[in-house]
Amino acid sequence: MENNENTYHGIPGTRFIWHGEWSDPEVEYQGKLYNGNSLEDTLWSIYRTECEADGKGPSEEEYDNLPTDWFTDNFLDIIM
Repeated sequence: MENNENTYHGIPGTRFIWHGEWSDPEVEYQGKLYNGNSLEDTLWSIYRTECEADGKGPSEEEYDNLPTDWFTDNFLDIIM
């Protein structure tokens, strides 16, 4: 079983890299680095669009509790 403690939203194969509060975090996946803030902004936008399509407002609590599969699918769509 993979340790999800340092992964990005529990996505298998990712590693969340925090550089401190003065620098953007990064997400490593298959040897490539991605800007963590850009990924988060894009994922939030996707989630917000899905909420609007369902006729409801976005919720930070709901977003934080979305299943890992949702994050995995959308993360892979973003980076591919």
